[in-house]
Amino acid sequence: MGKLSLPLYKAVITRVVPAASPPAPPFLSARAFVTSSLRYHNRGGENGPISLDLRSDVTTIPTQSMLDAMQQCKHQDDVYEEDSETSEFENRIARLAGKEAGLFVLSGTMGNQLCLRSLLTQPPHGVICDKRSHVLNHEAGAISSLNGAQVQPVLPSKGMHLTLEDIKAEAILGNDIHFCPTRVISLENTLNGMIMPLAEIERISSFAREEGIRMHCDGTRLWEAAAAGAGSISELCAPFDTVNLCFTKGLGAPVGGHWGRAATTKFYNSNMPSRHGRDLWPRAGRPKRIDSHLA
Repeated sequence: MGKLSLPLYKAVITRVVPAASPPAPPFLSARAFVTSSLRYHNRGGENGPISLDLRSDVTTIPTQSMLDAMQQCKHQDDVYEEDSETSEFENRIARLAGKEAGLFVLSGTMGNQLCLRSLLTQPPHGVICDKRSHVLNHEAGAISSLNGAQVQPVLPSKGMHLTLEDIKAEAILGNDIHFCPTRVISLENTLNGMIMPLAEIERISSFAREEGIRMHCDGTRLWEAAAAGAGSISELCAPFDTVNLCFTKGLGAPVGGHWGRAATTKFYNSNMPSRHGRDLWPRAGRPKRIDSHLA
């Protein structure tokens, strides 16, 4: 074979080297987004600094009526179960969610971990969750460090929400001593602003019941799903053994969340909430805030 001319040589190389992948869609990491947002937020203009903070729904603030209610609350000790306001509030939210009992907690993260702790007993045990979920990415590895559980992350095959088929493909069933069995399925609703359809949740829940797997809902933003018409709070909570609701985001409370459970779910150790730092004095404004949003 004679020496290749330059044009033919280029043609041969073109056939050998695979075509470049199409460019990825523009994406801004969470850190970059917050940094750029802060820079924009603090930038002064002719009308002064930006007053509307859209970095996250955690930047909501209490209303004046909530602040007034906080000044009028009864300062009783919840540790000794003497705080009637907290007890009444816990029972009310439990009824709203259709659950047997509830517990006021300091944050959504605390609520999630207490929920998971109540569903997990003796290792080995695994927790299936969306690979993008808060319990996996934004709770400092607490599933493993606090609960001794192995995380079994799943990426939705359709790029939106998890489906029953996604769960079945990754769930570890049976009693093979070489594997860590799936004991809990944790679903987040909403996740990154996306509502998970109730029909799909019910499909997953039916499968979980058949396999003896417990169900947890990270419902930190479940209020928004209900407001959008995805179902009532009780309907959205019904497929789950435990649910975590948060008051500090869309509802604008200064602190707190709620752990709700079914009658069959209890802590194997009654001091588990105390171990997580849950013991606290009463907080007012919560009933006032709920009243104003349910009216």
